[in-house]
Amino acid sequence: MSADGTPMASKNEVIIAGLLDRLAPGRWRYEEPFTGSDGRVVRPDFTVAAEDGRTVFWEHAGMLDLPDYARKWELKKEWYAKNGIEPFDKGGGPNGTLMWTDDLDGADARAWLKLASQVLDVEPAEFGSATGVGPARRAKKTAARRRRP
Repeated sequence: MSADGTPMASKNEVIIAGLLDRLAPGRWRYEEPFTGSDGRVVRPDFTVAAEDGRTVFWEHAGMLDLPDYARKWELKKEWYAKNGIEPFDKGGGPNGTLMWTDDLDGADARAWLKLASQVLDVEPAEFGSATGVGPARRAKKTAARRRRP
């Protein structure tokens, strides 16, 4: 659950919500529906209204080590592109900018904060133990935790 009480699907999404509270307070939504030109509705993990007027869609790809998940993620990125939402490193698109994080090397809140600061074009506040997301919070996932019943 995020600081404002919003139920979230994963601990990493809670971490991201905390980062967004620092970078874009009051300007982000969790799983806000977005309807594509094909009528398909997706719920990006986070939709952020950047200060410069852009819409940033932040997805956390938490299971990229699973082949089927990774394949579906590639298809989702293609769908975003067809709907005018391009990755940040391509300059974004007419309908928004896509950014994503993963935790293949563990939950790295510092790296996520750095990326989000760049994408949102804002300076992050001081990052330290008072945030509750310092080095001690970085944890590598294990394959056992990722297995599905």
